[in-house]
Amino acid sequence: MNENFYRKHFYIHNNEIYKKIAASLKNNQLLFCVYKI
Repeated sequence: MNENFYRKHFYIHNNEIYKKIAASLKNNQLLFCVYKI
């Protein structure tokens, strides 16, 4: 049960990070392109 809870928490945490990254990329596409170079 503990392992299951941890996996669920980890998935939710990663999902939040993904949403933040996606929003950041949408708002700062030019900045991201410059950073890549």
